[in-house]
Amino acid sequence: MAFPRASVGSELDGYRATGSTNSTRTASGSIAISLQGGSYQATNLAPGRYDVLAGDPACSNDAPSLTARVFGPITVSAGKATTSDVALPTTGQIAGVVRGPTGKPVAGICAEAIPLTSGLGIPLGITAGGGSYLIGDLQPGRYVVRFTTGCGATGYAARWYKNSPTRKGAAIVDVRAAKVTTGIDVTLHRQ
Repeated sequence: MAFPRASVGSELDGYRATGSTNSTRTASGSIAISLQGGSYQATNLAPGRYDVLAGDPACSNDAPSLTARVFGPITVSAGKATTSDVALPTTGQIAGVVRGPTGKPVAGICAEAIPLTSGLGIPLGITAGGGSYLIGDLQPGRYVVRFTTGCGATGYAARWYKNSPTRKGAAIVDVRAAKVTTGIDVTLHRQ
């Protein structure tokens, strides 16, 4: 696990970044990217209080992905370096099996994890030959899961977990950091 380290000076101007590919944003919207080793440095910040977003999912390419977190407030004083360590757990996953109306596993079904909070993308998993799927890189939170054709299989009606034909009837799936939420299974019906 990477432990990004912030060293911030005074006056807002630019960034110098060293040390695991993670993005860090200050309250001003500026970015510092940490490299190998997990350290980062934001320089030339104006004195004040800042929140730091570490592990921005929009620009992370970590493997495994890290969970975004806001740390702060961090108080920056003129002419002094401020240090703050943050720990970022890995993202969560959803896994399950998709079966057809006869109970046989179905390959080529799209499984989409749709977050209940806006601003996040819609991660996708595709069922394999045994009907199993894994949706990874999920930020902790609440999701509904939709199963559709379009990833290889045809002739099935879309369904939501727990076997609902509509989003309104979908069960909410809670995703936790560094955990796989299993048993998110569904049975699809023919169109």
